[in-house]
Amino acid sequence: MFGHRFLTLNTEYKGKAFGVTKVAVGGSEIYKNWSKSEAGSQDNYWNDLVNAIHAAQGSLKAFVWFQGENDTFSKKNNDGYLENLSQFVSDVRSEIYATSSSFSSPNAVPVVIVELGMWRYGTGVIDAQRAFVKSDKNSALVSTGSTDDESDRLSQFYHFEAAAILIIGDRIAHAVDLLISTYDQPSSSPSKSRSPIKEPSTTPTKSPSSSNAPSSEPSLFPTKFPTH
Repeated sequence: MFGHRFLTLNTEYKGKAFGVTKVAVGGSEIYKNWSKSEAGSQDNYWNDLVNAIHAAQGSLKAFVWFQGENDTFSKKNNDGYLENLSQFVSDVRSEIYATSSSFSSPNAVPVVIVELGMWRYGTGVIDAQRAFVKSDKNSALVSTGSTDDESDRLSQFYHFEAAAILIIGDRIAHAVDLLISTYDQPSSSPSKSRSPIKEPSTTPTKSPSSSNAPSSEPSLFPTKFPTH
């Protein structure tokens, strides 16, 4: 979704081999399906996520979270999303930190949150995502067109079609670049803006027809594979 775009950016990884460690399940809820406290229960994927983190052998540089639609269906999940997201990110950062020498602390692990987007079941999850990024100096929010202004939306549909996915991928790549370049050294401090990422893109902003794309994609980025 964004790896091909990141490869073209002017970063230290340009022209080098790297990978994306992806752990994804569609139609999931953050607490029930991803939280550490529910690990081992049916349809919980925390252990799968931890296994992927450890399999990367310390090469992970950031964490990307793109999820939230199913949490809008329940008032309880809506109201608790900020707390659940904060705890989940904290637990993920701790796991990445434990496997890597690249970070001075768990909070130094960069996190990109992809905004839910224009959705018919209220803005509770979106408000929580924005609140999290506002309170966390080592995170970035990727804008996906969650606005009442139709001209700013990436799609006329509730699910993103191919063109919208390409634009979102471009914005994720820039967000990862922003955070990695700002926090590349353990002793560095933030110096760049944390406003929602909304980079110009050469891809179309609208597509004439709908194509349901995956709506929940937690991802770890990037796993840099060693060369031999």
